[in-house]
Formats: sequence, C-alpha cells, structure tokens
Amino acid sequence: MAPKGHLEYPCPMDREAVKTEDAAGRVKTLVVTGATRGLGRLVAEGAALRGARVVLACRDPVRGAEARDAVARMAAEKAAEAVRAGAARVVEPQRPELLVLDLASLASVRRAAEEARARFPRIDVLVNNAGTFSRSHSESRDGFELSMATNYLGPFLFTRLLLPSMAPAGRIVNLSSDAYPWGRASLGKPARGGVWAGFMNYAASKRAILQFTLALAAREGRRGPEGLRVNALHPGVVRTEIMRMRTWYGFIVDLILAPFFQPPDEGVGMILDLALSEAFADASGGYYRKGRREEPRRSVTEAGRLEALWEESSRLVGLEP
Repeated sequence: MAPKGHLEYPCPMDREAVKTEDAAGRVKTLVVTGATRGLGRLVAEGAALRGARVVLACRDPVRGAEARDAVARMAAEKAAEAVRAGAARVVEPQRPELLVLDLASLASVRRAAEEARARFPRIDVLVNNAGTFSRSHSESRDGFELSMATNYLGPFLFTRLLLPSMAPAGRIVNLSSDAYPWGRASLGKPARGGVWAGFMNYAASKRAILQFTLALAAREGRRGPEGLRVNALHPGVVRTEIMRMRTWYGFIVDLILAPFFQPPDEGVGMILDLALSEAFADASGGYYRKGRREEPRRSVTEAGRLEALWEESSRLVGLEP
C-alpha cells in the first residue's frame, strides 16, 4: 500500500524526502514526455528541484527548448534562494536536456529512443505523461486512431525500446485515468462519431496503458530485486491543455465541469512520489489515485487479457512480443 498521503508540490529543496542519487553517488536521470506545459512541465520542474538530471521529451523542438531553459532558470533561482536563506541542505540543480519525440509517429519514437540510448545510457526514471484527447476522428501518421497512438502505442514502443537503458530497480510511471472502465474500443477498431466516441477512444487508450503497466510490472517482478518498478496513476481531473474543448459548446462544458477541476500543481505530487520518493522504492504493479493504491477492475487485471494486449501491441508497432 502507499504511505499515508504524499509529498506536496512545490517540493522542499532537501534530500530527506527523496533520493536523486543512486548507491554509487550518480545523479539520477529522469525522462518525462510531454514536458512543455501542464503536468509534464511541473514534473520536470519538481524533479529538477530535487536534483535529478531531467530530460524533457517534447514534440515541438522550439517549445521544448523554451521549456528546458525555463526549468533550468527556475531550478537555479530556487537553489540561489535556498543558499541566501541559509538552508542546511541545498540541492545542486543539473542542466536539463531536450529530446525531440512525437509519440504519434512510430518513426519518431524509434529515432528518439535510439538517440536517448546513445545520450543517456543509464535512465533511472521514465514518466510517460504525454497525452491527447481527439474529439473528432483523427489518425496518426501510421494510421492509428490519434488518442490510442499518442497515449498508448507510442509510449508502449518508447518504453520497450528504452528497457535496455533502464537502471536496475529503475522506475516507470504511466499516466492512466479513472476513465479506463469506459475504454471498450479496441486497438484496431476505434469508436466513431463525435465527442462521445472521442471520449471512448481516450478511455480505451488509458485502459491500455494501465494494462501495459500491470503486464510489464509482472515481467519485471520475475527479474527479482533488479527488476523495474512500474506503476500507473490517475492524477486527478486536472485542468490542462488536453481538457480544453475548442468547439462552440466548449465554454458550456467548461462552465459545468469547472468546479471539479484541480490545478495541475495538485496533480503532480503523486507522480513525483512514484518517480523519486524512497517511500515507493519497492512499489510496483500499482494503480494510484488520491494518494492511495487501489485495485483496478478485474476485467483489466486478468492475465490472459494482459498477455493478449501485449502481443497485439507488439505486432502493431513491429516488435517481437
């Protein structure tokens, strides 16, 4: 089970709560996708404040470079403030890195993974944060429904290709959603017809990433103490770009749902905990929401379904199971 509560954001500039160095004293490298804004940007900031070497994996190289530089400035300013305040422990910020990655393109995913393995031969944490919500039927460059491509198939391939570079007992954090029970659409047969179909496809992608989490955690668990710790979470109903509806009725939906949204900084604490907190050093195969570990629905956790999804996903992205 998860510890009671979780670390708050903004996080303290000390090494008591988290550990961003391994047993050999090496600074940990954390890769986060979709880091130009929203939750991904806050994860990058929080990890940088905690002393990790952060790699911002972003689709747009210009916005990615701007985000990288902003994170670097913020971490340096916070460290300087801590020094001036006479803090007993001050985290030395590491220079963030940029990796160009378009999860909706399998070719881009392969290029980015190859570059990441060359530049960062040891990756301690991977946070699969990037996501999209396609409200009308759209397809990726490879012919997959866009939400499924970006939220699941791209991260599935990226994660699989990075496994050889993951540190022993490293961590993978996948963002799922409490919408997953509505995810009835299959990988190759998306729902069609308006916003509701878009939601069904989004939910299906979040169901798939949750099942991938459970399947990978089971495989890594068989490796013993050096196996990766793989977890998923529902970060809450967070107001980010993905939730904005650019339609004539979007303002009505926003008005109705506004009381239920929480700002992005309230959704980032649990992500950072699973990624870096020592309290979760041995946690794996979990689904977390509101700071607690919960059991997913049985229809999601059946071993046969997990294995079938793994095999179909591997076939679609061109990997051996």
